[in-house]
Amino acid sequence: MEIEEKLLNLFKESYYFELDRKDKINANLNFPITILVLVVGVLSYYLNNLPNLNHDFTSVIFYISVFALIVNICFCFYFLYRCFTGYGYDYVSPTTEIDRYVNDIHKYNSQVDEKGKMNVDHELTALLIEQYCRCATTNSQNNIRKTGYLRSTSVSLLCAVIIVAISTFPFFILKYQLSSEVQKVEITNLKDIAMPENNNKPEQKPQGQGTPNPAPTKPPSPSTPSKPVRPQPQSVQESAERKQPKIITEEKPKPKPKE
Repeated sequence: MEIEEKLLNLFKESYYFELDRKDKINANLNFPITILVLVVGVLSYYLNNLPNLNHDFTSVIFYISVFALIVNICFCFYFLYRCFTGYGYDYVSPTTEIDRYVNDIHKYNSQVDEKGKMNVDHELTALLIEQYCRCATTNSQNNIRKTGYLRSTSVSLLCAVIIVAISTFPFFILKYQLSSEVQKVEITNLKDIAMPENNNKPEQKPQGQGTPNPAPTKPPSPSTPSKPVRPQPQSVQESAERKQPKIITEEKPKPKPKE
């Protein structure tokens, strides 16, 4: 009986140890998930602000790092998926079933002789030893697998964070180059735009001064091309008013008697 009690205590402790270990592993998964969300946010920012590939050293490093980051994120999602799925933990039978088993033993002992009677304490201890041993073994294997996938997830996240740290330098360098180029283009465009405006203003002033000349009729010509755009919506409204000019068309048969 002493050996059975020792085995019962040993397997019982290992059983509860594996259950506590499972809970700790599941709690440790929250931190990698948070880091993964942040890394995915950085990747989405990169994808929304991709610089042009100029085939220079910085751009090549940036695009290689982005590709490596995508690969690491895919591995992280796979390892996290394996951490949550594919595990069947075993638990000791409910108390109702154990109580039913004990009552069945008592009924059986009441129907047989003393030689065939079963020892209730021995059978109950043997049942608990068997269940604790089986559940602890299965749960230990599951926890070992889950810990391995959690470790792989942590390694992939560490690589992803390192890649993000490396990619920030070429990204901001390319971003600064693009912003400086855009500013130069805007400055040159403003100069180009300011020159024709100054040229047009002196031309309009002499034309406005010489009103008797036929030249002032030309400046309204640029306003005339805007007029055909306006009658398009008006033509639909005037279609009903055009019934009156149809009466004028009816007066055309009068020249027939002239023939």
